[in-house]
Amino acid sequence: MAASQKTVLVIDNSIRKILPTDSSEGANRGIGLTFIKTLKDRGWSTIGSIRPETCDDPSVEEVRTTRSLSATGSRIVQIDYKNEETIREAAAELKDVKLDMLINCAVIAVQPHPWQTHGKDDLMERFEVMTVGPFLAIKHFLPNILRNGGGKIVNISSSSGSIAGNDDERFVGYKMAKAALNQLSVTLANGFKSNGYPISIVAFQPGYIKTKRTSYEGTIDIKESVTGMVDLTETMTPEGSPYVLS
Repeated sequence: MAASQKTVLVIDNSIRKILPTDSSEGANRGIGLTFIKTLKDRGWSTIGSIRPETCDDPSVEEVRTTRSLSATGSRIVQIDYKNEETIREAAAELKDVKLDMLINCAVIAVQPHPWQTHGKDDLMERFEVMTVGPFLAIKHFLPNILRNGGGKIVNISSSSGSIAGNDDERFVGYKMAKAALNQLSVTLANGFKSNGYPISIVAFQPGYIKTKRTSYEGTIDIKESVTGMVDLTETMTPEGSPYVLS
């Protein structure tokens, strides 16, 4: 690998929750895989995460092998945002790897719509996946990002986490967790700045993307969305705005 080649870790712990059926994804599908493909095409060394329970999923091979034209040959690590030990173990496995960028793709789909449908376990799972998991990933991979000049952190968020833009009663669990992720991004950015860490952090609104998680009912093509976000990451600098929602 060339000395100048940059390395990205893409963690995608998306959960498609359309009651009563759940399915889990990783960087072997959806937005995570599209980030890997896009950055690989731009010369990055790519590392993708999968949830341990999806190791036998055939789609993992698209990340690991050259089965198709768009396959990536990326390194694979196992991470479950709901299990801190998997994050700690992945960080230990990658302890000698300099990370130029960490991308946290964490979502549980917006369903159910009525706020009364939520219960404690459902709400707690949303916070675990969409807020606590990215926090733990940043915590455990911070040494990798700080090594040799710092780097970038991207949290995939949503405009649904905006308090000012909230104008209906739907998706309360999703909104609560994404609002917390936005606060996490701002708070850590302030901390990085005050401590002199050369790290820029952003929270992106990718749009309503056509993916399995949205039952392919989105309005934005996934490749277009990810290309736009990757373009924006190339303008990020540690001395720039600490927080972006675009």
